[in-house]
Amino acid sequence: MSSIPRFAVPLAAHRYVLRILDQMDERLAAAKRNQPRGWWTRVAAVAAGLALIVAGIPMLVLPGPGVVAILLGLSVLAGQFRWARRLLANISSWARERLATLPTSEAAS
Repeated sequence: MSSIPRFAVPLAAHRYVLRILDQMDERLAAAKRNQPRGWWTRVAAVAAGLALIVAGIPMLVLPGPGVVAILLGLSVLAGQFRWARRLLANISSWARERLATLPTSEAAS
């Protein structure tokens, strides 16, 4: 019986993902503090966020950073909507839990 090979995340990649999650948490905290002043700023932020999400959806199956574009669009929308902040907070906690369960390799890459 053959054993299933274990996937080990390089330590540098593990730290990089944690740094990205920390930046996302900082963005969420800033979104709670800062609200745009004019209606045109809100419209522009919503349009940019929706454009990033809509552009990210086809990139999930086509070449391109689809997940990154969707998360970036959600972070832009988080400055405007509470549901986007909650969704990003849930994604961040889910990613941290999954990352904590992955084994890391000590080999520097």
